Amino acid sequence: MLARLLQAVILLFGVGLSCPSQATLTLAYSLKNSEFASFLTESAATQGLAIDAQWVDQKLLKVRLIQSAESGARADAILVPADHLGMDEFVNFSEIPQSMLSPEQSPLFAASGRMQGRQLGIPIVAGNHLVLYYNKGLIIEPATSWQQLIQYYQQHGKAPIGWSFMEMFWFVPFVTAFGEPPLVTDQPNLNTKAMHQALEYVWSLAEQGVVDPKCDYSCSEQRFMSAKLPYTINGIWAYDNYRHGLGDQLGVAALPRLAGNTMKPYSTAFVLAFPEQSLHGEKRAQLEQLAALLQHPGVQTQLWQRYVGIPVHKQVQKNILAHADADSQVFFETLAQSEPMPNSPNMMILWEVMLKGYTRFGAKAMNAQQAGEFMQHLAERSIAPRKE
Repeated sequence: MLARLLQAVILLFGVGLSCPSQATLTLAYSLKNSEFASFLTESAATQGLAIDAQWVDQKLLKVRLIQSAESGARADAILVPADHLGMDEFVNFSEIPQSMLSPEQSPLFAASGRMQGRQLGIPIVAGNHLVLYYNKGLIIEPATSWQQLIQYYQQHGKAPIGWSFMEMFWFVPFVTAFGEPPLVTDQPNLNTKAMHQALEYVWSLAEQGVVDPKCDYSCSEQRFMSAKLPYTINGIWAYDNYRHGLGDQLGVAALPRLAGNTMKPYSTAFVLAFPEQSLHGEKRAQLEQLAALLQHPGVQTQLWQRYVGIPVHKQVQKNILAHADADSQVFFETLAQSEPMPNSPNMMILWEVMLKGYTRFGAKAMNAQQAGEFMQHLAERSIAPRKE
């Protein structure tokens, strides 16, 4: 994995190696799906389009995008969560003409590609929201509340669940369950009762032993796959990997209710975007061809069947729902209960600010009130220069 990551970073950000020929498009993507690159490359080849698609770790991508913009080395296109469009001032994305957007694009996800009134991305797959995975070999019926998970720990003396504990994408559903999202009308909304309650609740789960706060994404995935955890929280992108590992023992459910409230994970689309005005360069025709390929109903269907994400094509969605199995129904039902992630440049700031306050609270350097005030102050101070 490390070798592949280094290869991807070298390809995307030009670290002294020769670049692919001009006839080849370079695409960087952060989808965690083992089949995506080969599927896309093969599909493109049937259309006479050469693509070198490389995965880049989500944790590194934002930093690398900024570094690549500064150095002049970049990919021709990227496929990333829509909130990355908020980096436009650093990455200088091409504005996309209406002619490149499929008329069959679902209106539910159309806004995902727009940033402050400008079309900077083309939605390709949607969802990207969190669900509860469980091992049917370890439990009969999935927990529907966090109280049940707490009771499991009390009965068995070991953690029943894991997730990427220090990533704020996993923390947001706890905040929204208490009623107030962290960004409202493009402004930080962090020093709230909901934030205070979420901080106290999540870290109390760690203190009780219900979840191991030191177990990150890879750790929780490994423990779940090896049947050491009956539950994990992850997105649709993880389904294919879990299905191959657990087979018929894999179950999918909505996130547990918290204090009687529905948890609302953020949902968004993965969008195709063109850094450093690449759409206006010599590869424009090929990039238009790539956009058309990824929006084609046949490819959209394959992206669903390979568990890459929920298609944004309206007719493909209808076809899926007409023959949906139980797991597919859960993915669509939980999508309807999700909170659309704000498509705002300020989200990039909020992720970092929340992590700082979250970490300080977990280390007992601040209480919940102080952490909320700290987050809000830091966010406002960081956002203010952008308004000038």
